[in-house]
Amino acid sequence: MSTIKALSVNGLQVKISGKSLLDRVSFSLPPASKVALVGLNGAGKSTLLSALTGKIRLHAGKVRFAELSPQDLAFKALLGVQQANMQPLKGMTVTDYLKFCWHIKSRSAKNWENALQVLVERWGLGPIQNQLMTKLSQGNLQRVAIAQAFLPQNQFIFLDEPTQALDPFEQARFVKNVEDLSSFSLCLFSSHHINEAVAAADHVIMLHHGKLICLLNLKSEYQEWLLIDNNRATEIESIWRDSGMQLEFAGHRRSLYKLAADGDNQFEINQLKSNAQTNQYPVEWLGKASTAIMPLFSALANEAV
Repeated sequence: MSTIKALSVNGLQVKISGKSLLDRVSFSLPPASKVALVGLNGAGKSTLLSALTGKIRLHAGKVRFAELSPQDLAFKALLGVQQANMQPLKGMTVTDYLKFCWHIKSRSAKNWENALQVLVERWGLGPIQNQLMTKLSQGNLQRVAIAQAFLPQNQFIFLDEPTQALDPFEQARFVKNVEDLSSFSLCLFSSHHINEAVAAADHVIMLHHGKLICLLNLKSEYQEWLLIDNNRATEIESIWRDSGMQLEFAGHRRSLYKLAADGDNQFEINQLKSNAQTNQYPVEWLGKASTAIMPLFSALANEAV
C-alpha cells in the first residue's frame, strides 16, 4: 500500500523566456508537514510557491496535493496564501478584510464570529482590528496577510517571506503559532532566517539556482549529512558502499550525501569519520539535519558545491 502524501512534486520545470527558473524539482511530503523553504536570493523560492499554488504555468512536471492539482477548485477552496508585499484594500478595516476572505471560502456567515476571535487572539490583532488597512504599518499589514492564510477552512497554507517585515516579538509569535498548528494538511513558508526555519519547521527544502539541493527532516535523528570532493567521490563511494551512503545532490565541485545514522550503525559512522581523517579523504561532515543547514548554506553561497 502506498504512503499517503500531502504533496507530491515530480520533475517540475518552470521556464520564462527560455531561462530555467526551476529545473526538474522532485520531492514529496507527508500529511501535516511544516516546511521551511530556504535558499539564496534567486534560488527559485517564490517561483516554487507560485507553481505549487497554481499561479504560473508549468513547463513540465506534475504537482499533486493528495489527488488534487493546483488548478482544481476543490484545492483552491482549501488554499491559504500570504503574498509578499501585500497592498492594502481601500475602505476596508482589518475586520472587514478578514470577513471578506472568510466569505470567499465559506460563502456563509456561520461560525464567522468564532473564526474572527481565534484569528484576533492568535495573531494579536485586537488593537488594530477596527483600523483601516490603508492606515496600517507594513509590519501590521503583514500580520493581517498572515492571519487570513490561517482561516480555519484552509488546509494547504503557503507563505512567502512571512516574517520579513515583522519585529522580533511578532517573529517569535509566528514561530510559536506554526509550532502549535494542528488539523491541517501542509504549511510551507519561505524564509531567509535559518534559526526561524529550524524552530518552526519539521522539514527544510533547500533550493539553489532552481535546483533542489536537499529535503532535510529536522525531526529525524537518523540522518547524517556530508560533502565530498568530486575528485574522490567515486572512490569513497566504492570504499564505503556498504554504509548506506546516498547521493542527494551532485554539485560542480563537491557533492552532498546522506547517511542513515540510527542507533545500530552510529558506531559504524564514527568509524567512517575516523577512516576519513586517517586517510585524509576530502570529506566535510555537516552533522544532523538541523546543524547541516548553515554550513551547507555557506558552501552554496561560496560556490563550494
